Order: sequence, then structure tokens, then C-alpha cells
Amino acid sequence: MAIEKTFEGGPFPGVPRPVYRVVGDPKWLRTFPTREAAEAREAELAEQAAESDD
Repeated sequence: MAIEKTFEGGPFPGVPRPVYRVVGDPKWLRTFPTREAAEAREAELAEQAAESDD
């Protein structure tokens, strides 16, 4: 999986804020405010995939 940086509306009009998404996440609309949070979700998805392979 990969982490994608994108921008969405911020607290002020016309000033977007960076957010992160995990590419391949079944909840593809979910965004995270920091890269670390996205990496934690990516690790969670990898763990779930490993469990389902068993």
C-alpha cells in the first residue's frame, strides 16, 4: 500500500490543508491529518490482510 498526500478545504476559505490517504483502503474517503496517523492505518490494514490469509 502507499500513502497519498492531497489537499482539502481548511479552516479558512481558499486555504487548503494537507491530508493523507491510504491507497487501497476500503474506506477510501477516510483522511488523516498527519502522515503518522496514515501510516498507523496502513499497518492496521496490513495486519488485517495477514490475518485473513491464515
